[in-house]
Amino acid sequence: MGSDGPQSAPTSLIGSTVSGRYRVVELLGEGGMGAVYLAEHVHMRKRVALKVLHADMLERPEVVARFEREAVAAAHIDHPNVVAATDFGRTEDGSFFLVLEYIEGTSLRAALDDGPLAAPRAISIARQIADALSRAHPMGIVHRDLKPENVMLVARPQGELVKVLDFGIAKVNVEAVSQSSAGGARPVLTRAGTIFGTPEYMAPEQALGEIVDARADLYTLGVILYEMVTGVRPFDDGEATTVLVQQITSPAPPMSARAPRVAVSPAIEAIAMRLLAKQANERYASAVEVIEALDAAHVSGVPAPETSAASLRSAPAATVSAPSIERTHGAEAFAKTSLSLPEAAPPGSASAGLRAQSTALAALRAKMPPSLRRLPPAVLVAAPIAFFVVLAGVLALGARAIGSGSADGGQESAAASSDAPETPAPPPRKLAPDLAAAVAAGPPALIELGTAYPEDPRIPRELARAYTRAGRGDDAMRAVVTAIALDPSAATAPEVTEAVTTAATNRRSLDAAMAVLEGPLGERGVDLLIELASPPSAKTFRERYLDALARPDVRAHASKAALVWIDLKTARTCNAKHEVLPRAQEFGDQRALELLKPLERTRGCGFFGRGDCWGCMRKDDALESAIAAVESRH
Repeated sequence: MGSDGPQSAPTSLIGSTVSGRYRVVELLGEGGMGAVYLAEHVHMRKRVALKVLHADMLERPEVVARFEREAVAAAHIDHPNVVAATDFGRTEDGSFFLVLEYIEGTSLRAALDDGPLAAPRAISIARQIADALSRAHPMGIVHRDLKPENVMLVARPQGELVKVLDFGIAKVNVEAVSQSSAGGARPVLTRAGTIFGTPEYMAPEQALGEIVDARADLYTLGVILYEMVTGVRPFDDGEATTVLVQQITSPAPPMSARAPRVAVSPAIEAIAMRLLAKQANERYASAVEVIEALDAAHVSGVPAPETSAASLRSAPAATVSAPSIERTHGAEAFAKTSLSLPEAAPPGSASAGLRAQSTALAALRAKMPPSLRRLPPAVLVAAPIAFFVVLAGVLALGARAIGSGSADGGQESAAASSDAPETPAPPPRKLAPDLAAAVAAGPPALIELGTAYPEDPRIPRELARAYTRAGRGDDAMRAVVTAIALDPSAATAPEVTEAVTTAATNRRSLDAAMAVLEGPLGERGVDLLIELASPPSAKTFRERYLDALARPDVRAHASKAALVWIDLKTARTCNAKHEVLPRAQEFGDQRALELLKPLERTRGCGFFGRGDCWGCMRKDDALESAIAAVESRH
């Protein structure tokens, strides 16, 4: 569907019954992509919010994928500070719907319209947002678009309750949250090459198109806290391009500089400033640490808020009624926040989108210092839409519309609803006819070709090879991320393997290579880390590789065979290694065999090396069985 011309008017559902159980009562709010209705479960007589995508959005796979992503995230984050999703499906005319708990309250944005908040209230709201994040982040869910519009405030006799909503652009792995709910592994899914968010609340690494983790949400929480106590945001130029540059390059200004007439506690300002650190590793390590810091803020003269984090953790996640707040006000606030699905370019509009964004790109480059003007185009392109910006990027090649959906969207869609139909296949990619000539000419020619053919997955692979041979490891990693975003199978391409392993053995490009190995490359990244950490290829950075392999988010990408190697390698005691043997027998491969064989030796420890280092292996035949099983397979 093209972006030109008026869209067909959506059909009102008022008076109808959706999926045989939700009677639609009234329209709460409506946007170009969907509508939110007040509905009532016909059997339970319980009011719910029914969020429905317009039927013509079915032609937009990326919109459907986000809608499903929101359903999965909201359904699995069982927390009193998160708006819960209770059902997901399709209406009789084929549109997707999502059932959310109905919240009667007002948005934080509406509260801020009246000016700064009192310190105790600001702390209470920030703590509850952090509490919601402390539940989502360990499940591998990063919100990525926190803002006052996505925070609802509900008045209660025991204190104000915060509800976080709209996980439509959350970074979420469906399998991960399912396993997390069952107590299993907790991988973090990375969607590289695409930037979503709202410029005024966007972390620097998010604005740069880098891989984001939970600390990006903590930066955003810092912006919200700053705004709550001062009434203004740290960066609020009014022009998206300027704000993005400030987020990337400028330290957050002191609160007294932005709001000289507002008295702010040094303790609160210190918390906000640490959250707003440009480098993610300089922020708090987790939302739990933020809660602890906010709890301690009263020591510096800030009264403790009435509602404690502990009480909120035990509070029931039920729909809360607020008689003191006018219902229509609360309904409108809920609808406006709940409808904030980001707009994106329709399928097939990559070239048109690139031309439309060229002016913004030029303006952004002009405002950046010389050292940052070399950043890849997609890191810089900004397309402001209402209160948010969608930056759809090819990191080393230029902007690319998200017509074909995310690399992980198909997985998420399938898991989100067992009866959801497959989305339409994307149109064939337009391939460059003169790739060989550009390869021969070098990186500048490849970049130019990439702007003309942004969907050709071969170009970033060749660019990665060219940068590697030129000794430009960081640039090669950007090209690798782009290649994987365009075509996930590129993770196993020889050019990508060469680029990543070369960069990972060079001190100057090690950090960039590790960022790729630990996320975008998925299972292939784990296998390469094992190869890098295994003699004779192990080099100076062997401990760095092993540390990465021990991290839960990296382990989440590993195959069962790779996990056997990791656990054998990292086990510190004989008994710990012995516990891995049953899995080694079932899943071990040649890599595991190289670690199992040395365990047969009965000498090497103690006086003159005559002692048995692995005596516990002799208590049964588990080691012998594991080696025999692996050898029979290989």
